[in-house]
Amino acid sequence: MPHIRDNNLAHYKTMLADFEYELNVQMRRGGSDVEMPKTAVARTRNTIASLMASRGIGSVSADSVRVPRRVKKAG
Repeated sequence: MPHIRDNNLAHYKTMLADFEYELNVQMRRGGSDVEMPKTAVARTRNTIASLMASRGIGSVSADSVRVPRRVKKAG
């Protein structure tokens, strides 16, 4: 994926990383209420794919949108 300087895309990618992190935490804890985080992840991926497509950044589908994993902070 090319380097993206667009502030909106950067913002949504940060949100996606946060949503994915929270979803993974809830799933590891065995939480039964994971539908809302799953929906947030899906909607954010779709938004990122739409923004990238509107800016002509390749052929992008929501399934191909990935962000670096969020690292757990020590402390």
